Amino acid sequence: MNLDTPIQTDLLCVKCGYNLRGLQPSSKCPECNADVQDSCYGDLLRYADRQWVDRILLGTKLFIVAFTFLTLSSVILLLVLLVELFLPELHESIPLLLFVSKRVLISLFWLSAAGMTLGVIFITSQEPRSYLAESVVSPRRVTQGCLGAVVILLIWLYVTTSSSVGIVLEVLVCFFLLGILSFLRGLRPFGKRLEQQKWHRWIRLRYFVFVFLLIVHCFSILVMAFSPLQRFLGQVWIVILIVASIATAISSITLVGLVDRFRIAVVHERKSAR
Repeated sequence: MNLDTPIQTDLLCVKCGYNLRGLQPSSKCPECNADVQDSCYGDLLRYADRQWVDRILLGTKLFIVAFTFLTLSSVILLLVLLVELFLPELHESIPLLLFVSKRVLISLFWLSAAGMTLGVIFITSQEPRSYLAESVVSPRRVTQGCLGAVVILLIWLYVTTSSSVGIVLEVLVCFFLLGILSFLRGLRPFGKRLEQQKWHRWIRLRYFVFVFLLIVHCFSILVMAFSPLQRFLGQVWIVILIVASIATAISSITLVGLVDRFRIAVVHERKSAR
């Protein structure tokens, strides 16, 4: 890049959006005093603010840890459902099994919600040099709202003795899945900012998988809410829940792999920074 040759095309300042056409790359933006050459490099993460990129990397690590706990909670839920379906006498004779599994499951969801919230906050944080305002329904805000609902429901599950625990737990899972879907939306804009984009092609597949899981858990809420439907289906809906739990665990593992690929791509960009 020739720092003394004026810019011949329309080029917006990455910090304030001012049109830099006619200015030299070695000069400053007259609107915000940012270096013009920062807007000439392109939109790859290697040219972005170093601290912001480090914040993204920290968010990916937190998110991976959160999904590890989510996988563990899915496995525990699967074991409880298997005992209830195939060993009902054991389930009735050892009520402590349900109590312990419930407490462990809620604790793991607590850790998952906390890690996922922090991870999403860091990954989808506003870029310091960006002049674009954050949308009201941005992935960051939607995910925070969903996970806030998860936290409220978890607190309710800790203090309640109601018989509607199953429905509340399913509602909790639905909010959690909505948070995941919103997070995947937040990852999509990075597709054009990374040189290594192989991870990006898998986002759409994961998105549809979690949409399917959300539909299954919503159907489970419907079954629990209407006892005639529950009697009609019998143990079929328990089988459906078992399949959904297995799919959630597998999807969580594959999503961890996706986020890890994203982390590796970000690390590559950071090492290639000017």
